Amino acid sequence: MSMTTQHPDHGRTAEGGVLAVYAHPDDETLTAGGLLALAAAQGRRVAVVTATRGERGEMIGTPDLEGTDGVAPAREAELVQALEMLGVTERYWLDDLPGAAAVTDSGMSWVRPGLAGPAPDAGPDALTAVDPEVQAAALARLIRQMRPALVVCDEPGGSYGHPDHVRTHLITVRAVALARTAGPGTAGEELEGVDAVLAWVVVAESRMRAARAEVTLAAADLHATDWRGESLQPPPAELPALVVADDAVSVEWDTSGVVPFQAAALRCYTSQVQSVAVPVVDGGGRPSALSPHQSAVGWYALSNGVVAPLLPTVALVAHRDAAALRDLALGVPVTATPAAGTRSTAQADAAGTAHPATPGLLARVAQPLLGLGWFLLGTGLGTIGTLVHRARVEGIPYGIVLAFALVLSGALLARAVSRWTGLVGFALGLVVIVQVLALATTSSAGVLIGDTYGNAWLVVSVLAVGVAAFVPERVLRESPAAGGER
Repeated sequence: MSMTTQHPDHGRTAEGGVLAVYAHPDDETLTAGGLLALAAAQGRRVAVVTATRGERGEMIGTPDLEGTDGVAPAREAELVQALEMLGVTERYWLDDLPGAAAVTDSGMSWVRPGLAGPAPDAGPDALTAVDPEVQAAALARLIRQMRPALVVCDEPGGSYGHPDHVRTHLITVRAVALARTAGPGTAGEELEGVDAVLAWVVVAESRMRAARAEVTLAAADLHATDWRGESLQPPPAELPALVVADDAVSVEWDTSGVVPFQAAALRCYTSQVQSVAVPVVDGGGRPSALSPHQSAVGWYALSNGVVAPLLPTVALVAHRDAAALRDLALGVPVTATPAAGTRSTAQADAAGTAHPATPGLLARVAQPLLGLGWFLLGTGLGTIGTLVHRARVEGIPYGIVLAFALVLSGALLARAVSRWTGLVGFALGLVVIVQVLALATTSSAGVLIGDTYGNAWLVVSVLAVGVAAFVPERVLRESPAAGGER
């Protein structure tokens, strides 16, 4: 008979490790990315268990890959990259743990907008078809071996009802219960039980409503688009299952300091998540400008193209012991939930730190200033183009080509950085300066003569802006920022 390995903590570990258990690659980042990045930044041991490889997920940008053997390796590669961005170096597939059954993604079908249900064609090896006790026993082995202080998973409703999310929640709850008693670890040795805190990520209703309102307006103001170049859609009126009453939240921690890492991780999931934006940081602002008292700090979309808020906090509900969850002190508690885009002086004082205005307000202040900058760039390049458009060498009109290239480059830069706000500002500056020079210098001694070259420049300058306007969004922003969904 093997001996039970004794641990000095006799239960919950002093190191305060975190184990996250989720159904598919991307769920850990979408749901608990801020929490995982926060724990990793504190030097805690952080591990992620993924129940399936997401074989039946949609693939943004590569729909021909859906349903093929190429989905699983593609999503695994994204998972590795995303966890690296979060600072997580330890990961497991649930069905690779000793004693677990091999499983696949169960798939899903939409019952109504925002609510998923079982797929009618789930196979016999689907996660939902396999005995959950088998998977729970395997997960319990890892919990005894790792001895985390916190185990986190999807909430009981599976966030939006996905059958694999619901099943993964049930498996995790059972595994934590099994791990409280002595039993085998992953190497087969007998280990003492561990009393890990179990919790799941949720969002307080008031925060979600405020955040949705904020990002819907901000994304529309900035003309946020999906990978096809189509405008992101507002969220439905129905709230998903992960939204709970404010007083049901056990703890809410500030994750604003790790938002850039969470956004970078989301951008790794190019087949699942798209249009990730954190306007303050993306515009060159400092991450310290982000505050937990903002309703939202950015947005993203899944394959449905519906805008979803990126939050500066993570809220959890404890399964049994809310006090023990709060005692883990994984972050600075947030004591108030904001109204849309607002932050009171009292809230700032309570936080103990001075923060700039919210991203929504910053965006509204910064946009006119950025627009002025692009206007000035347009006038500058318009002036240069006007000065050089007549240049020729041995009869070759290189000046008009150079002028076109300068204006096109400036217009593309303006649209790539500030989207339509930048392009409109640039175009106004260009048109104004060219027309001013045209009216002021049409004599033979001027720089803009009303002949073939002068008229060509008037047309070419407008044409360059038109070309920039019709370049597809995905070409301008070809990066992990434009991705896909689960």
